[in-house]
Amino acid sequence: MTHQLWLFRHAKSDWDTTSSDRKRPLSKRGRKNSIRMGQWMTENRLVPDRIISSPAERAFQTCEFLLQGFQGEINVPVWDDRLYLADRNTLLEVIKEQGNNIEKLMLVGHNPGLDNLLLYLCDEEPPRTDKEKLMTTSTLAIIELSDGWDNIKAANNHLVQISRPKEIFN
Repeated sequence: MTHQLWLFRHAKSDWDTTSSDRKRPLSKRGRKNSIRMGQWMTENRLVPDRIISSPAERAFQTCEFLLQGFQGEINVPVWDDRLYLADRNTLLEVIKEQGNNIEKLMLVGHNPGLDNLLLYLCDEEPPRTDKEKLMTTSTLAIIELSDGWDNIKAANNHLVQISRPKEIFN
């Protein structure tokens, strides 16, 4: 069985609505991009087997809007507090806990953890934006693993694609 790890950075948040980082909601653009990415993923048959998400409000809302785009093709995400502002090692712990019967696992989380994990796992440098960014908001990166979840290793995996809303929809 091929294992694919999908990294999805939460959509654009609204910095003006709350002083609590954990409770920061999505902006109008974030809501729109989440729905559009969910629809685009469905149209391209990119629907994960399992979603594990940070419970932070912006990640929670990203999942809600993605699910609207998926139109019921996946169950509710698993909310894992460890993903809130997780570093690479914490993300790896969560990944290694997955049963090998899951083929496509999507993590919805935050930077810099997702950037660091992407760089750590890929056998080649992933492409960046013109501003040298990797995981911009609402970006999906799909990595094909050389082994199962419990044997995930550094620089031993292939980046299948990195899809950013700005590059898809503009």
